[in-house]
Parts: sequence; structure tokens; C-alpha cells
Amino acid sequence: MRKIAERYFLTIMVILTLFTAGCEKDKKDAPQLPPESAFLIDFSDFQDNSKSTQTYTNWTAAAVTVGVWNTVLTVTLAVPVAAYIEALKHEPVRVDNDSWKWSYTVTVNAIQYTADLFADVSGSNVAWEMYISQQGGFSNFLWFKGNSNILRTKGDWTLYQGPLTNAEFLSIDWNHDWEKNTADIKYTNILSGTDGMGDYIHYGITEDLVYDAFYDIYDNSADNLLKINYNTETREGSIYYNDLWHCWDNNLVDIDCAAR
Repeated sequence: MRKIAERYFLTIMVILTLFTAGCEKDKKDAPQLPPESAFLIDFSDFQDNSKSTQTYTNWTAAAVTVGVWNTVLTVTLAVPVAAYIEALKHEPVRVDNDSWKWSYTVTVNAIQYTADLFADVSGSNVAWEMYISQQGGFSNFLWFKGNSNILRTKGDWTLYQGPLTNAEFLSIDWNHDWEKNTADIKYTNILSGTDGMGDYIHYGITEDLVYDAFYDIYDNSADNLLKINYNTETREGSIYYNDLWHCWDNNLVDIDCAAR
């Protein structure tokens, strides 16, 4: 009886070991989602709309320009953005040897959506597809797709305008340096047949000691590039338009750029 019990115990231990190893393998092989900075532009430093007097004209000019893009993206991309942020809170399940799936629900403006995010790994590349269904509405709409390297240092996305039009709306190119903690992301309007096609906003965090963040905002129809540089801690910055740099200090008050 003792030998039978020992064999039974050893068999159970082997099964548990194999099961645990299998779970660890699944967990190890699952690709990690690209960081939030690979999908979202940070507009928070230019959302104080109270600065509108002549003393704050330079900062206000920057805030208004950034705010146009913020409004468009907030309205158009509310659902896919919320779905992507929610994905970062969940763990995937294996679909097959090289494919994974994140499934969960998210609520936007009191409406519930079901999101299914798929990842297919091929060598050092991960292909992503996000399908979204609306409770009582559309089903399995491919809202965005993209590619990233397995190290999550670079990639791209293509976002669709929505289930009513199913037209490609934005392309996103992003980079993230995990060692330097720098990143950049560029949204380009690719909606065919519109006045805004070719417009882009490029945002990044750099190692620059004076201005460690930037926006480059391009108006394709006017062939005009507006550049904004600022410090994320002090909030001082500058904006380039009319062939001149215009600056503000850490109180957002206009200053001579030569004085900074």
C-alpha cells in the first residue's frame, strides 16, 4: 500500500508540474501590448482654457491649435481609445500556437461595448486586430489594426472612422525607447476625399533639458507646419508661426524668446 501511495503521489506531482509548466509557457509566450503612448497623444498640458488674455497669447495660440486635434480625436476615437486602454488591464488567452485574444467589455457614454483584441506573432513581429461590438448595435467591427515589434519599441496602427462609414481615418506611427523613457507618436489623416487628408500631428517626449516635449502640427491644404516645444515640468515653451518663435514662461505669460 505504501508503494502504491508513493507512486500515486509521484504521478500527481508530475501532472501538476507539467500543468504548471504549461501555464507558465502560455504566460511567457503571450506578447505584451504596446504602451499607452503607442496609441494616445497627451494633450493634458494644453487644456487650461482660462488663459485667454493678451498676456497669454503665445501659450493660447498653442493651446487652441492642439485643442482642435484633441476635440476631433476625442469625439471620433472615444470608443477605440477606451477599448485599447481597457485592454491593458486584462490578460489574454491562447487561440493557437502563435495567436492570442483579449476579450472584455468597456462602457463609453453609458453604452456597453465588447472588445476582442487579437495578436498574431510571427518571428519578431506582432500583428494586431481590434474587433468591437456595441450592445444592441453593430457587431464585430474591425475598428483598428496594426503591427509592432515584439520588443514594443516601434509600430503602427490604422484606425477606421466608425461602423457607419468603415473608411480608413487615421494612420499612427509610434516609437518608444524603454531605456531613455522617450517616445513619439504621429497621427496622420488618411480619410480620402476630405480637406483634412494629409494633415498630421506629431507628439513626442525627448531628452532635451530645456524643452522635453514637442508637437509638430501640419496643415496639408495650406502647406503650413506649426511647431510647439515646451517643458513638461515648468510648462514654459514656444510656438513657431509667421516665421518667428513666440515664447511663454513657467506662468504661461508671454516673454521675449531671447530672454529665456
